[in-house]
Amino acid sequence: MKRAVLVCLFAAPLCFAVPDTIAKGAIRFKITVGSFQADDYYDFNSEAAPLALGGAPADYTLETGQIQLEYGWAHDLALVFRSEYRNRELDGGGQNFSNSGVAGVYMAIRQRLNLGIGNSRVLAETGVFIPKEDELDKDLPLGSDGVDWILLGSYIQNFFPTAGGFEMDFGYRFRNEAPDNELLFNAKLKFGQPRLIQARLEYDVVESQDDRKIEYDPLTYPLERGYQNLGLTLSKNLTNSLTADIGYADTLKGRNHYDRAGWRVGLTWVY
Repeated sequence: MKRAVLVCLFAAPLCFAVPDTIAKGAIRFKITVGSFQADDYYDFNSEAAPLALGGAPADYTLETGQIQLEYGWAHDLALVFRSEYRNRELDGGGQNFSNSGVAGVYMAIRQRLNLGIGNSRVLAETGVFIPKEDELDKDLPLGSDGVDWILLGSYIQNFFPTAGGFEMDFGYRFRNEAPDNELLFNAKLKFGQPRLIQARLEYDVVESQDDRKIEYDPLTYPLERGYQNLGLTLSKNLTNSLTADIGYADTLKGRNHYDRAGWRVGLTWVY
């Protein structure tokens, strides 16, 4: 059974997706906080199993705080910086394991490609993710002790004159250490009016390149994994430069992954 708690700013843990670029010289700053909980996990056969410590049921909690800064370096070209703080805890059976700190830093260059096709846009992003140097078998590690390279491509279609549209992101994560390389996919369907509340339905998929049926200990870092998340976010433009978000995300299916769910909220400021 999944449980969720309310949080106070927007986040899905280090989800690699490609928002649109910003104007030259502009700055976009986003602060997010999220809280996710689970009392089940998916094993290497994608079967749900209860979390346990010392033969007793256990509960997992993940709390995140993320900042993202984007700068319009040139026309249709932006620099991206993102960092996330995580607090992980597994509690049950009279035992408690926890780990907290900065999980990693992501830096990227995002470019918008103008194809001249109506209200559609294509973007490309190349980035590097530097995780915290935790040992993979450490209790609840925050990082994988290896630099990752991220390649992303995005197609965005707006439903003018409304604020609706859809977006598809495709990506590949090159991992330099033990965890397998990963395939990334993210899809969004947006609808609403610019001056009213807007809604965004989001489907996020991560899948390791290989499925080697490696046994998974929920206390350690998975050598290969997969998951599918579904989320709904409501957005409101508070001013011309400030936007607030609140949403909910749930794990639909996974492999070597916690069956987690939680709320997310955030603020975005554009200058």
